[in-house]
Amino acid sequence: MTDMTATVPRIQVLDPRLANQIAAGEVVERPSSVTKELIENAIDAGSQRIEVEIEQGGARLIKVRDDGIGIGEEDLPLALARHATSKIGSLEDLEGVSSLGFRGEALASISSVSRLELISNAKDDPRHGWRVVAEGRGMDARVTPAPHPRGTSVGVRDLFFNTPARRKFLRTEKTEFAHVEEAFRRQALSRYDIAWVLRHNQKVIHQLPAGHSAAARERRIASLLGKNFIEHARYIEREAGGLRLSGWVGLPTHSRPRPTSSTFSLTDALCVTA
Repeated sequence: MTDMTATVPRIQVLDPRLANQIAAGEVVERPSSVTKELIENAIDAGSQRIEVEIEQGGARLIKVRDDGIGIGEEDLPLALARHATSKIGSLEDLEGVSSLGFRGEALASISSVSRLELISNAKDDPRHGWRVVAEGRGMDARVTPAPHPRGTSVGVRDLFFNTPARRKFLRTEKTEFAHVEEAFRRQALSRYDIAWVLRHNQKVIHQLPAGHSAAARERRIASLLGKNFIEHARYIEREAGGLRLSGWVGLPTHSRPRPTSSTFSLTDALCVTA
């Protein structure tokens, strides 16, 4: 028989830290998902060069540095807050969103399960950079001066340090870095106009100059997917119904070492198939 005298739980607003950690479960699955979110922010910032630095497969450090528009001092206190973004401001903006990210949740979620440091400069003078930090608490508005060239650096250390139940599900360093490299590869194949660098444990894995010609793009594809693929691929370009499709398609006679070696990117109406 049900005890009618039992106390009925009251509805309450979740603590911001707990809300951020719950949201992190949707955004932050493993180091590669953090890498993807930070790279997308760098692309949205109009960067021409993006450097990704990884340590211990991303469990110890994920750092993404760009030369984009940067974040001004007055905006930094909100940079790690939930639902704070510069990418949309109205329903009309949402209906016509053209950026890779727009919800304003990623940094807040990441900072709730890591030790995050964000340094940015929206000016051309490298003396005018600013730093904001958070260690598993979501937004921390402690903004301090930090010299930095124009652009942004986001460092994520000790992922899941305060949620050990999630940290134990991380795989080996080799496996986690393989996922990070795949996330990096997909982004680098979608934006040939950006120069890219990927380091793991201070070793350069990929160093890709910006490519604006077909030959330069082929060199990038060969570097990321292997010379064997580009030697057995054909370039296609078609346009119909207001859409343009272009990219490299492997010949049906070409055997692929990986069954999942297909990459499609709709950025700038470009499709690359490997």
